[in-house]
Amino acid sequence: MLRDADFRMVYATGEDEPIAFYIEALMESHNLDLGLGFFSSSGFKVLSHGFAYFLSRGGKMRLIINNILTPQDKEAIEKGQETSTERLIEDRLVADIISLQKTLSKQDQHFFNCLSWLISKDKLSIVAIVPRNNAIGIAHQKFGVFSDQASDKVAFTGSLNFSESAFLYNVETISCYRSWTTENERVNYYNTLFRKIWTGQNSSVQFISIDKVKTHITSSFPTSGIDELLKTELSLIEEQLNVEIPGVEKLKQLQGRIRKSKLLNTRDTNDIKPREYQKEAIANWINSGYKGFFEMATGTGKTFTGLFASLSLKSKNKKCFLLILVPTISLGEQWKEEVRKVGYQNILMVSSNYSGWDKHLASSINAFKLGAVDNTVCISTYDSYKTDKFQLYIDKLPAETLLIADEAHAMGASQMLQKMPHGIKYRLGLSATPHRHFDDSGTSRLLEFFNAEHFSTYQLNLKQAIADGHLCQYKLYPHFATLNDSEFAEYLSITKRIAKKIHLKQGEFEEQDPHVEKLLRDRRNILNKAESKLVILNEIIEFITSSEGEVKHTLVYCPEGSTPEEDARIIDHYGKFLGLEKGLRIGKFVGETSPEERQKLLKDFDEGKTQCLLAMKCLDEGVDVKQTKTAIFLASSTNPRQYIQRRGRVLRTHKKKSFAHLHDILAIPPELQESEETLRVEKAILNQELRRYREFADDAYNYVEAVEPLKPILEKYGLEL
Repeated sequence: MLRDADFRMVYATGEDEPIAFYIEALMESHNLDLGLGFFSSSGFKVLSHGFAYFLSRGGKMRLIINNILTPQDKEAIEKGQETSTERLIEDRLVADIISLQKTLSKQDQHFFNCLSWLISKDKLSIVAIVPRNNAIGIAHQKFGVFSDQASDKVAFTGSLNFSESAFLYNVETISCYRSWTTENERVNYYNTLFRKIWTGQNSSVQFISIDKVKTHITSSFPTSGIDELLKTELSLIEEQLNVEIPGVEKLKQLQGRIRKSKLLNTRDTNDIKPREYQKEAIANWINSGYKGFFEMATGTGKTFTGLFASLSLKSKNKKCFLLILVPTISLGEQWKEEVRKVGYQNILMVSSNYSGWDKHLASSINAFKLGAVDNTVCISTYDSYKTDKFQLYIDKLPAETLLIADEAHAMGASQMLQKMPHGIKYRLGLSATPHRHFDDSGTSRLLEFFNAEHFSTYQLNLKQAIADGHLCQYKLYPHFATLNDSEFAEYLSITKRIAKKIHLKQGEFEEQDPHVEKLLRDRRNILNKAESKLVILNEIIEFITSSEGEVKHTLVYCPEGSTPEEDARIIDHYGKFLGLEKGLRIGKFVGETSPEERQKLLKDFDEGKTQCLLAMKCLDEGVDVKQTKTAIFLASSTNPRQYIQRRGRVLRTHKKKSFAHLHDILAIPPELQESEETLRVEKAILNQELRRYREFADDAYNYVEAVEPLKPILEKYGLEL
């Protein structure tokens, strides 16, 4: 109840923060009458904190949007360009929302989802007002009244606009008045003011009903269940606790309230149980002294196997501090969602996206050691883990810390090997491909750290995973992109330069130094970016359309450039072809794509709104796209880890797919007058391409059909698959 809260008379930036007032009032009230001011992305971020909790307790809202007509608006009406003020205001508000939708943050999105829920439950009323006869005063006032079930009220007013800068950064002041004190007269004033505007009794403003705005909100923003809104709000709070913002203590209080809410649906946690193979993996890990390495094919549930292992340790020690290392921010966000599903609550994110994480980490470690909590999860990228700032906390981690390293092959890199957390006694590495490319030493030290130098603690290969139904079967289709004469000539030229530095051995080239490595990359790029691949891509799209009826849930792996600018040009090149020439709905998933954009891209792809998702290396590790039915490999590196993980993205099971389809484009040499030199180079080209295709073909459902087109080429060069 409002009377239970300790409201201040005045809230000012840098002292008692305005955001703390709104969080407190939303937690304690059941009704809100709000004069919002101009309708913009304004106070959405602030009101998103506590709004779902307010709704979960039966909250209702009346919202007045104050609009001032511009001189241009008035001129349009006078000239008859707009038939009425009502239509002008309503259309402008809808246009404002449409414009806002292009740049909504997660907090903004949550605010509108809550509004949509209120409208669907008939618990939100919205009107707009404009001043009559050039009156200004009332339309500039920003005020509101919170009330609870005991009829207590808290009114507030101030000079602020509802904007992020006003609430969080500028020096702003609001005044607060409580009905159960001598301030009741002020409360009655604002309560009466709102009532008169709402009922059309205030002669200084024109009252406008805006049903079109409500309709647009409900049609544009999904009406989630209240449990989902609470989960989203909890997630937003956890993100805000990772950065330095005002009102942290109130956010923590709100966090605790939501977690105790009976409406917070926890069925996901109860429904998720380990499968038999996961139980076997965990038993092996326990028998190995709680140190081990799970070598499991991409898509077989490494994440949950690791989390179930952590729960077994938590059961043993009665508490668990979980440190999870991941290669990318997007993969970290995915882990955050999964750890909640198995019951973890105190989650800290560490990456370049979260400022102030070090203070949160320090307080989380202290709270755990003092026994205030029995579980804490810290999810960090490898890049952030390597920083001096993070390393300051390694020796301070609790004795009950479990390290889970996802895509653990990354820990074998030289910089990571220097910062291995040997003080953590509980360890678990996860990877489909633990062996590092051309790095036996790094691989050996990595596996030794996880007590798996001789063999993995648990192993589940692709063939077994498909046979057991953990992954779906797939069909493989080869396509041949012939190098043109100039491409082959350039390839041959680079090969000669390489040959001057290293020896040739049965058509294979060995890496020796950075200069050679660059030459090898340049030469590989000739194969990856062969001009004829665009023609082949067109043929594949036509094949999919004719056989499936339409292109849907298709992932296209594009060649990589040597610079970010070249990456952008390449993906734009293929994007324009698929989007403009083929008329497909496409999305581009690149390294610079923000977390919010990535979530929307994957959601649209999952729902079929996006037919083709173009990607480079950012979809190699850990991003879950279960609906993917078809993958087109325009290019891959020579590192087996990359193409093995890319294949795994497509093989995840889904109720709507029985088979996955892989289209692999192999670059092949042109028909030339062959010499001993060119023949050797041609074989080298084919051997590079055949390594990948051999890996794909071995486990393909249509093995015979997949290798048949290669036979003439293999026979010509005396090669075997």
